[in-house]
Amino acid sequence: MIGFHAYRQIVPGVGGGEAVKQSVSRPDVREMLAAIGASLAWHGALSIDYLMRDDGSPPLLIDCNPRLVEPMSAYLAGTDLLSLLLRLSQGVTPSALPESRDGVRTHLAMQALLGCAARGGTRRDLVREGWRLLRGSAPYAASREELTPVKSDWLSAVPLALTTGLLLAAPRSADVLARGGFGAHLLDIDSVRRIESTEFG
Repeated sequence: MIGFHAYRQIVPGVGGGEAVKQSVSRPDVREMLAAIGASLAWHGALSIDYLMRDDGSPPLLIDCNPRLVEPMSAYLAGTDLLSLLLRLSQGVTPSALPESRDGVRTHLAMQALLGCAARGGTRRDLVREGWRLLRGSAPYAASREELTPVKSDWLSAVPLALTTGLLLAAPRSADVLARGGFGAHLLDIDSVRRIESTEFG
């Protein structure tokens, strides 16, 4: 394994996503992921979701995907997984990267607002959450925006403003808005059966 990044959810967003996350050191998860990769003779990105209790019991792996996830969280914590993957795709074998810094907090403003609305938030709650985001107060203190960093990329204000406007017009639309961003690419049972059939390909 030549690159690794782990984080924990601090504040949930919508659809199981994170509104606020913090990078963490997880040597046990790294070992598990390395073992999975070695067993598969894997050459590329691999991501896992896991659950960890606070009682010191081992992590429970619940999902594994052959793709790069959370590259901005990793980048802001000092690990450029995207460049690493691009170099691998060009046939280069790069040197291993150091582990990402522990304790780097990042957030996604759109996930925060969608999550607030999806949990039954009113327009007043959405305005309050937006104000916290603007001021950088808890839970966004010392946190950096991943997806819509308006100060350095003013065009990213467009999707953020549209999402905010739609949520203020109809807070209950959060689940519908979120469903438009994920789900269609996921395999259902019929797709799995088709792939497993002898007629596939």
